[in-house]
Amino acid sequence: MMELPEAAVIARQITETLTGKRIASAVANASPHKFAWYSGDPAEYNDRLASQVIRGAETGKLSAKAFLATEQRIPGLGNGVLQDILWTARIHPKRKMAELSDQAIDDMYIAVKSVLADMVAKGGRDTERDLFWQPGGYRTVLSRNTVDTPCPACGTTIRKEAYSGGAIYVCETCQPL
Repeated sequence: MMELPEAAVIARQITETLTGKRIASAVANASPHKFAWYSGDPAEYNDRLASQVIRGAETGKLSAKAFLATEQRIPGLGNGVLQDILWTARIHPKRKMAELSDQAIDDMYIAVKSVLADMVAKGGRDTERDLFWQPGGYRTVLSRNTVDTPCPACGTTIRKEAYSGGAIYVCETCQPL
């Protein structure tokens, strides 16, 4: 799934590149890109993260990773971008939502907004490609590129682990379980 930062960058590039131009021919099904679409009204996304949703009986059982990256609660937010969001909020991906303090939930919400905005502003993540097949300018803190390197905040070695149908990348000092 293409995630929000790259979708925003590619949408901007398409607008800048194609506005005023005429398509002479096209080849179907030849793009390496996948597009993510909004689910519902984006103006309601803030309310989706409100305490009722976060503290509900069903979501309370979910891990932070599952809460952010499943069921399109926040369309365009998947496993790739949630790594840096959770690191920024200092939340371990396995931590259950019911265990998070109000401050941790506020930190998660702020991290979702700030990290995604930073990724978009920098042209997407360095682990992904734009419309012209160039890597993004946002340097991921936790990704396949940073496994076994020191955490930029504390120096602890970043590790990778299989979890919940995918990979998680964690600094065990900054993100204690």
